[in-house]
Amino acid sequence: MNIIVKELDSFEQFEELAELQKKIWHLSDRDQISTITLKALSMQYPIMGLMLGAYLNGEMIGFVVCIPTRESNTLYGMIMGVVPEYQNSEVGYKLGRSVLEKCNKENINKVCWTYDPLDSRLGHLYLNKWGAIAIKYEANYYQLKDEYNSKLPLDRFIVDCHLQSNRVIKKIKNEVEPLSLNLALSEFPIADANNFPDQPSVLVKIPSNFDHLKQVNLEEAIDFRMRTRLVFEEYINNRAYFIAGMFSEMLGGKRENYYLMEKRNYL
Repeated sequence: MNIIVKELDSFEQFEELAELQKKIWHLSDRDQISTITLKALSMQYPIMGLMLGAYLNGEMIGFVVCIPTRESNTLYGMIMGVVPEYQNSEVGYKLGRSVLEKCNKENINKVCWTYDPLDSRLGHLYLNKWGAIAIKYEANYYQLKDEYNSKLPLDRFIVDCHLQSNRVIKKIKNEVEPLSLNLALSEFPIADANNFPDQPSVLVKIPSNFDHLKQVNLEEAIDFRMRTRLVFEEYINNRAYFIAGMFSEMLGGKRENYYLMEKRNYL
């Protein structure tokens, strides 16, 4: 695919972005980023945020909106989305790489993001491809009112991507040889809502496809949320672990996804 990524600066582009928010997440008018806010974030004097759109054949199929923070040389990736038919392509990766490249040129040292801890695709993107680490767990991070998003607690990981760290540089250059899931399962204990191993490294299982699970069995999706919430809050918020990476492989004919959590003073 010939994906073109470019900065957004016109109301026509802002309206496209507004429509994509509905298409991707079914957001209500109340919960969308307005075109007025998008215009403010596009200002070049003073320099405000960073907004990029991914285009295929002249049509916007994805976008990312980043905003400045009060923390020095730090950008917050407020929202990133790709239309459903292209979510398994490289569109999100290209948008994120464009953000990181822009930050490097402007001496921005850190980018922070949030994402659903049970979203394995974003976990793979942020942790495995960009070298970010999840350093905080926030329960009920968003309070959305539309019918589609209000049925499930919207918990989020907060992730840091330190652009000058060896971890990020090596991940982006694809210089890190990942462990196999089989090897990880043989080396590290598994934490769950009834078992909290006191080890430097532990695994926690997440669904193979959380979006699909929400559609076919909402009760099971909610149960998964609440059980993993206990684990993440205990290890990340209380014991000062971080999410170091994610394993995703086919085992026994089905997709298995596990996070690797490590003590922050361990690496």
